[in-house]
Amino acid sequence: MLLKRVLTAVVGIPLALWVVYYGRWLFFVVVLVLALAAAREYYYAVLQRNTHPNVPLGYAGVLMLVVLGWVVPGQGFEVAQCLAILVMLLAALAVWGLTGHTTGAIGDGATTLAGALYPGLFAYVLAMRYVVQARVPWFGGPRIIEAGFGYVVLLLAVCWLSDTAAYFVGERWGTTRLAPRVSPGKTVEGALAGLATAAVVGLVAGGPLGMSAWHGLALGVIGGVLGPVGDLAASAIKRDAGLKDFPVLFPGHGGVLDRFDALLFSAPAFYFYVKYVVW
Repeated sequence: MLLKRVLTAVVGIPLALWVVYYGRWLFFVVVLVLALAAAREYYYAVLQRNTHPNVPLGYAGVLMLVVLGWVVPGQGFEVAQCLAILVMLLAALAVWGLTGHTTGAIGDGATTLAGALYPGLFAYVLAMRYVVQARVPWFGGPRIIEAGFGYVVLLLAVCWLSDTAAYFVGERWGTTRLAPRVSPGKTVEGALAGLATAAVVGLVAGGPLGMSAWHGLALGVIGGVLGPVGDLAASAIKRDAGLKDFPVLFPGHGGVLDRFDALLFSAPAFYFYVKYVVW
């Protein structure tokens, strides 16, 4: 298992950085595919509980949210997101009303919307790539990069490195269970190690990525706190569905929601902090 995780990381991390750096249509397509795959995993999980969400409607919602992150960057993004959520809510109510669906309508409607909104958080990763139309030095050197590229790189680094630190420290020294009923393998010691790692990554990388070290530290702490929350939220869904992992996409890592659960919770906070605090 550890070998698979390492090999996947060795191949996946450089590829992910290149896709984020290239941006444009390729980044949009990759984010959209991940979001739709995450929606598929979520609906697979809730279907194990004899719930009957309207899966096509959920996929349409994910598509709408991610497309908005691509075509409506900047000031209009949040307004567009709110309008999209309103449209999805009205559509869900209309579908169940027009079809005469009454038994289980509340649960089915709620899981339909959650299956769009939860994976739809990938839209914030896409929007953050273009949240600020500015260019900054890359690690203080002569290369100039788009600021959004640096923010997404910091988000990925905080989430992945803190998760790695939490895993190894928890395995080696962890004794106090963080949430034994939800995720028995997670420990308080691992969570603290992950938080410390996230803070250090943010503090060290903030300046070279075009922001003050203190803003970097703040983003690191945000990711270090919200990341484990996202991890536990995904674990709670799996436990309720009786699953150990979501359908496997990344060898040694599980599915999209296993790999990006921390990022989904951290990305919106990163986006709003960068947009309204840093700039």
